[in-house]
Amino acid sequence: MTKNTITTAVLLASLFAAGAAHAQAAQVIEQAISITPAFTSTTRTECTSNAPSGGWLGPALGAILGGGAGSQVGKGSGQAAAAAIGATLGAQAGGAIGGNGNSAPTQTCRDITERTLTGYTLRTSGGRDVFVPLSLVNSFNAANR
Repeated sequence: MTKNTITTAVLLASLFAAGAAHAQAAQVIEQAISITPAFTSTTRTECTSNAPSGGWLGPALGAILGGGAGSQVGKGSGQAAAAAIGATLGAQAGGAIGGNGNSAPTQTCRDITERTLTGYTLRTSGGRDVFVPLSLVNSFNAANR
């Protein structure tokens, strides 16, 4: 807090105290003994979704095993085709067994609290708390520059 803002807050507290004291029979001037910023808080929930990753291990092992099994079936050029078909089917089966694409996306949520300065609370020597809105402090500072 700058010196100008503190001076402004003390002057405002004196003005409020003087206004209240003017309504009484005897004028009592209170001084500001502490200044505390006043905030309002708002909380919002922010969520993110992540797609599941099944990994590469299941499809890779399935392709190796399927290709090996397919190569045992055919003879000659049919053996290569059977190995290719076995590798493809094995990769699909390995992905399905490993959960590749079958899991639901995961969602992670967190609460975010944002604070906004609304003014200052002044404690007077008389034990009273006086709230001074930020707009009043800003206009007073602008007029006294």
